[in-house]
Amino acid sequence: MDGRAGKVAVVTAILSLSSIAARATLPGLGSCGSPDNVNCVPVFVNGNWAALRRAADLSNGELACYDPANTVQSDGMLSITLRQESQTCAEGSLADPVQRNYTSDMIMSYPFNFLYGTVEARIKFGRGWPALWLLGGNATAQTGCQVSNILSAESIFSCDWDSDASDSAEIDIAEFYESDNGGAYNWAGHNMFSNGGHSCGQPMPSGNAYSDFHVYSMTWTPGEVTFAVDGVPANCSHTGSAVPSHPMFIIINDTLSQTNNSIPPSFPQVTTIDYVKVTDMNNQVIFFDDFAGAPPTPPPTSTPTATATPTSPPTPLTCGSASQIASARLVISNNGDPPADERLSLRGAWQLATLTPAIDPSADGFGFDVLDQNGAVIFSRRVPAGLAPNQGAAGWRVSGRGRRWRFSDRTGSVAGGITRVSISQPSADVPGEVRFSVRGRGSNFHVAASQVPVQAVIVLGGATQAAVGQCATAAFNATGGPRPACQLSPAGDALKCR
Repeated sequence: MDGRAGKVAVVTAILSLSSIAARATLPGLGSCGSPDNVNCVPVFVNGNWAALRRAADLSNGELACYDPANTVQSDGMLSITLRQESQTCAEGSLADPVQRNYTSDMIMSYPFNFLYGTVEARIKFGRGWPALWLLGGNATAQTGCQVSNILSAESIFSCDWDSDASDSAEIDIAEFYESDNGGAYNWAGHNMFSNGGHSCGQPMPSGNAYSDFHVYSMTWTPGEVTFAVDGVPANCSHTGSAVPSHPMFIIINDTLSQTNNSIPPSFPQVTTIDYVKVTDMNNQVIFFDDFAGAPPTPPPTSTPTATATPTSPPTPLTCGSASQIASARLVISNNGDPPADERLSLRGAWQLATLTPAIDPSADGFGFDVLDQNGAVIFSRRVPAGLAPNQGAAGWRVSGRGRRWRFSDRTGSVAGGITRVSISQPSADVPGEVRFSVRGRGSNFHVAASQVPVQAVIVLGGATQAAVGQCATAAFNATGGPRPACQLSPAGDALKCR
């Protein structure tokens, strides 16, 4: 989304992150509120995205307030709705809130960012000024715009829009304007802003952007960026030294502006996202969200604006076995408000009901659900299959003559905050004995007091393995009952079930 203004003068501040995937601990800034920017607290979605709460880009003359209530996850899709309604919203570069006559939302990958690879997303855009794009930034290293974009679209903190040297360049994977071709939405913009503007685009292979789903993709390698829609490559690309060479994060939004005549003819306008996938240059998946997991995490109750619309919980895993997890232990720390920055530890052992098919999480993946006492999913994670392509990369590793499997992901971006899974068959003398441990951080592992005691379901793979019984369950009891039991700390910030 082009047209950002020059650098805005603000008080210099040292930034820190309470955890990689948690919201940044920022100084109170502008109308976002001091000391903790309470008027601009985003909603976190699946541990992968931040749904923003602030004014849209002021320097573009945009007319909307971004409100997480307009981001809704349901039935395996995520929708962003552009509405004609009045709202007051804050912005980190302004001392006072602004009044707008439209609302929408922007989601940005957080904390995930990457350097080189392929982005692929299946989307049906709403009308207005919708886009799928990348912006430079690395929240962990506190470079570029990934931290500042939570509070402002302006060039604040380390963000210096369109400067690749400052990790602040932009690549538009697919951008549409109401004013293009009389509102035909039949031309996908693939522009780049890196030390200046660079134009590219292609006609839609069929239909238009708002009537049909299309798959938009971009491949970014050193010195080159190429694009495709529905597998049809664009006949233009970006090459040379202007191609960004620093990490970038993903943004999807719909906005509107009188500056480029992008006000649609009717409201509401809905952008629907089926999935987003990123692979590295070795074609290994490093980010994937099909929006089939837990719904968006609501913001703290002290936030004065509306929360996201509740969505139906996902269907729980069904285990075709009566196996119970022995020595089951579940610990969730940092469980207080705001959600989305918890730490998780889950471990145990059980005897498999069958060894057919052969166990191989590196080929079949791994999944688990944590449910409340009524069997409703609180949160779930699916760790995908796939060997790690190289040292330090996310993925599975196999050792111990094929009897030990370990999944590692330092960023937790592949499976909603899961950083490590260890699975082993410790003894050849005890066929079918399985031990496991799971660790995660900086994601939505929040458990409310009303959901205790909890249950857990573990599957060594997917539906096939669950159906034949390569799975197990653990049912924790209330405090004071027989073990295993759950105990929530008096402050609600720690849950221990064992």
